[in-house]
Amino acid sequence: SSDLGEKEHDKCELALTPQVPLVAVSPSQTKVCIIMNELHELCDNGEWVKFEEACEMHQHSSNSDVKVAVLLEKAIAFLYHRDLEKAEATALEALRIVSEADNHQLLIGRAYYYLAHVYRRQKKHGEAVRCIDLSKQNLYLIDVCLDQSFMAYEEGNVMKEFISSGSILKKKLLLQAKHCFEHCLDLSRRLEDRKSVV
Repeated sequence: SSDLGEKEHDKCELALTPQVPLVAVSPSQTKVCIIMNELHELCDNGEWVKFEEACEMHQHSSNSDVKVAVLLEKAIAFLYHRDLEKAEATALEALRIVSEADNHQLLIGRAYYYLAHVYRRQKKHGEAVRCIDLSKQNLYLIDVCLDQSFMAYEEGNVMKEFISSGSILKKKLLLQAKHCFEHCLDLSRRLEDRKSVV
């Protein structure tokens, strides 16, 4: 019974707040996260040939989740290559087909923080904020630490852009950006502690 108590304690540790329990990660979410992490790592390392080969292999899947995941990671690849228009178009294409996916809420949340990144770099701050809000709505109860961390990081960057553009709400935005980056760091530390793919 002490194992049960420890599991309940761990569940509370993972919750965004003690009052709001997180949705458990399903096996299909784990599969999607593994594929996205694999593709993301290839992008991070600049292994573009392997990235394209992996995308090609996964793209023929009949699984809608996998198709959306591949499109989202292709959007990231376009960001790496500074092709913001193709990144935006690819993320929007993923959003068009995401309703067929089992894990649509996770994938929609991810698509919107990727789009926030695109719009922030295009200096479309209002669109970036809108996408952050939509991402938060979709990821609110999903226990994928990496996504929560990336979303917090992107939100902090959007706030930082507003501050540097001469907004009259500098102090409030600075505090909000600081909070986002602190949240991102906390989540990243939890990721390292859990040594988890999700």
